[in-house]
Amino acid sequence: MGRLDYAKNYNCPLRFTITECEAGWTHLVCDFNGTFLEFHISCVLGNQPTALIEAVQVFHSHEDGYDGLLNVEVDREDNLPDMEGNCWDDVPVIASFEWKEEPRRDSWKISLVKKELGRADFPLDISISILDGDETQNYNFEVMFRELCYAVAKCFTDALKKFGFDGYHYGSYYDDINIRQLLVIKAYALGLLSNHVAREGKPEFRYDFTYEEELQLLMMDM
Repeated sequence: MGRLDYAKNYNCPLRFTITECEAGWTHLVCDFNGTFLEFHISCVLGNQPTALIEAVQVFHSHEDGYDGLLNVEVDREDNLPDMEGNCWDDVPVIASFEWKEEPRRDSWKISLVKKELGRADFPLDISISILDGDETQNYNFEVMFRELCYAVAKCFTDALKKFGFDGYHYGSYYDDINIRQLLVIKAYALGLLSNHVAREGKPEFRYDFTYEEELQLLMMDM
């Protein structure tokens, strides 16, 4: 068996879907285990849809930490202990971004549950604040990191298969999917890549895919 044969698809309780991508508007539906939120993301103001990929991948230990190259805001902490008492520096604890819907504003904040640092899979707190005119709606969810990776990776894999690279780029008005970031969270979601901070996962899978495997992983259905 090849390494990709060990990929584990499952019925994820989170489901994110890009249903439309045209004329600079991207329609995203997020199903948080039965709670549905819809976003009509404009290309003009705020972050692009792929901020969601960036915000998720910063919590994986494979991320490179180049905050200056990211479009999302990342808060980090030093000397943060894991569950075994080991202390880590430069740990991402919050990733935040904002989508604009002209005039609605959607603010996302994804936070690490610090006491769970060191697990192979760990919970994240997601806070979403939707400001529409004078009305604000706040939503809070606790999700597992692997589930969030699965939902986001499936969302953008399906979008690429539906719209194509060029179709998504021009439909969103110039958003580009970072394939390297997408493959990191997709491989982790499918059980093909572990988090090296954790000591629970065996065997320890590293990001050492061949280019043929990367292309197969990119096209793999979820």
